[in-house]
Amino acid sequence: MKKFFINNGIMLSMVLAVVTGAIDDFFGEYFQPFKNSLLNIITYFIIVLLPMSLSIYYKNKKTTS
Repeated sequence: MKKFFINNGIMLSMVLAVVTGAIDDFFGEYFQPFKNSLLNIITYFIIVLLPMSLSIYYKNKKTTS
């Protein structure tokens, strides 16, 4: 799992950002609007940046160990 995030963390974050934006754009008209936009932004931020954060963490852990 570590090697996956080290090698693909940044690319996975970019793909998740595009997919999340596309889903929100395409299906936002068909679903009921979500009233708490701050929670929505925080959720998208966590989903998109988690793989990149794990990639950076495992790279730093690998170099220090």
